[in-house]
Amino acid sequence: MSWFYYSGIMKIVSAVLLAAFASAPLQAQADRAEARALWVTRFDYDSEAKITRIMETAARAHFNIIYFQARAAGDAYYRSTIEPCASLLCGKLGGTPLYDPLEVAVREGHKRGLQVHAYLNALTGRAAGIEGQCKPMPEPDEGNPRHMLLDHPEWVMSDRTGKQLPCPNSEEYVWVSPSFPEVRTRLATVAADIARRYDIDGIHLDRIRYPGNAWSYDAVSRAEFGKNPDAYPAEWKAYRTGLVSRMVHETYDSIAAVRPELVLSAAVWGIYYDKWHWKTLAGSTDLMQDSRAWAMGGYMDILVPMTYSRIKVPHCARIDWGCMLDEHLEGDERQTGRQMYIGIDASKGAREIVNQIRLARSRGATGFAIFSFTDADNARVWRVLRSRVRSRNALEADWHSLMTERICVIVNPAAGRGRGARLIPEISARFSEIGGCEIQTTKQKGDEAAIATDAIARGFTTIVAVGGDGTTTNVANAILHSGASVRLAVMPAGTGNDFAKVLGTSKADVRTVAALCARDSDVRVDVGRIENVFFVNCCGFGFDVAVLEEIGRTPWLRGGSVYLYTALRQLFGFRGIDVAITSPKAKRPARLHMLLVVANTEYFGGTFMIAPGAKATDGLLEAVSILDLSPARRMAMLAAATRGTHLKFPECIIERSTSFELHFGTAPSYETDGELHNAQTTSVTVSSCRSALRVVAGPTFRG
Repeated sequence: MSWFYYSGIMKIVSAVLLAAFASAPLQAQADRAEARALWVTRFDYDSEAKITRIMETAARAHFNIIYFQARAAGDAYYRSTIEPCASLLCGKLGGTPLYDPLEVAVREGHKRGLQVHAYLNALTGRAAGIEGQCKPMPEPDEGNPRHMLLDHPEWVMSDRTGKQLPCPNSEEYVWVSPSFPEVRTRLATVAADIARRYDIDGIHLDRIRYPGNAWSYDAVSRAEFGKNPDAYPAEWKAYRTGLVSRMVHETYDSIAAVRPELVLSAAVWGIYYDKWHWKTLAGSTDLMQDSRAWAMGGYMDILVPMTYSRIKVPHCARIDWGCMLDEHLEGDERQTGRQMYIGIDASKGAREIVNQIRLARSRGATGFAIFSFTDADNARVWRVLRSRVRSRNALEADWHSLMTERICVIVNPAAGRGRGARLIPEISARFSEIGGCEIQTTKQKGDEAAIATDAIARGFTTIVAVGGDGTTTNVANAILHSGASVRLAVMPAGTGNDFAKVLGTSKADVRTVAALCARDSDVRVDVGRIENVFFVNCCGFGFDVAVLEEIGRTPWLRGGSVYLYTALRQLFGFRGIDVAITSPKAKRPARLHMLLVVANTEYFGGTFMIAPGAKATDGLLEAVSILDLSPARRMAMLAAATRGTHLKFPECIIERSTSFELHFGTAPSYETDGELHNAQTTSVTVSSCRSALRVVAGPTFRG
């Protein structure tokens, strides 16, 4: 069997698998499988946690394909030995990345049943939209690859006078010319390298065209063309179009040589040919992008036209999305025998997105692709897609009911010396702007759990805890014990608000929290568990418990005075607690402790950064053991803990693990997020429950 024949068979098999995969997350239905793609650009992510959130959001909204940007302008958003690390990832061009975005995307996407395709800009050499992007390119860190334009500035496209594209310019980028064989080979090499080293499902090309007909009159292009371009304009255009097609073909072949089952797709210009005389740019005539020739030639599997406009009336009015849909269905798919996923611009708003999906389905489109994650996030479209994308027939449901999350706000009116009560009027006003909410107030300590349990039973899907960490942990416990997929949002109103710091809402006002609840701003975080009690921040033994118990015995003081008074008493009077600690990695004998904190997050007690290395998304707990100290050393230790510098004390021991077994002489008392409990036995296990809780995250989420 020849290589070409084998590659062709594998491509056909891959296309069949793609269609089957596209329907995998769906309920059983008679509908034809549908591809639902989402573009994730380099501007959409800035951390591993953000990438995880993107994948979770996309999966829950029933997408099944992610186009994840890994190359923007001759740079890399992954660990590459060919091209330098992008400045957005490494802080400077050619730096060393702290993590690998593509690796995270593939891992988190596959975990959720998503295909992940590496999205590569093809002919862009450097960003050039503004003056600030045009500083001299730096040399890379030692051992890292140089940028291609440092070695080959001659690759830049030129105008008819021979002048190279300047920086800045109106074309967004400094573009490189495909007339140079090395430019074409570089894209093919990058694509094959990614295909070889990452478990991706495909390669997705963008910017695989010229920026316009005025470019590239470089010397190599003129020499190979061999004629005066001005005398032969049609042939000159065909020559440059052929260069782009040659680049696509070479990339296709390089991928097939490594992994013939991978899919090659491309984001192509929204108008292939201006048959309607709209007097606008067209891919095949103005940008040297004959995408249908690629598909008909067998070296492009899927075309994804960037049809970023609105549905117009009448049909085929200028730049009408519906008219372009019909034309692409005929030209891109039916005439070529390949697949086409119609492009949708999320910045046009949720209503337009739904109308375009509805129209595409009515026309029998194979799939759609939405640009981009951030635009979709800003359009607050995720819940609409979760409800409407699941089935082709689900688009007729009532719009308003789909736009509104069922939100219950639980307010502790006593929190923050009455701040909780004072927030109620504004809560009512701001949440009415997003569709309303039900507001419940607690009457006594611990009411939050019963109110939350009742709200979950009545079908509420988001519960907002307004208070301090005690309110938050009680609501979280109700959600976790229910087993329901309900989100927790936190509106800080207490004195500590430690978990709100983690979620990025500690300084958020009511309007901001309401807006986050309306958007699909949720992520999954770990929680800790001891006996049958969950905690979101920390579980503590020793000094903190003694202070809380002392507060309960001091009803004649209120506010901040009671904390100061009881803390000072225990600073001198607390005798310590004996505890032995066992983890899967180590076993420590019983020793006298001032304090033992098992932390899910870094914060503790509203003031202390007790576990600076703890993260709510890593599946680990951090046990902070502070051995017993003299009163003076206790004071110094606690002062250092407010800054997170207590780890330098020799009496402070840190260990990270998925679980800890703690052994005491008698059944201990312990606190979880400020709530007191009495253990049932002398030995207790504290363990991490990974990704157990859905939470509404703010822009400064510290996952």
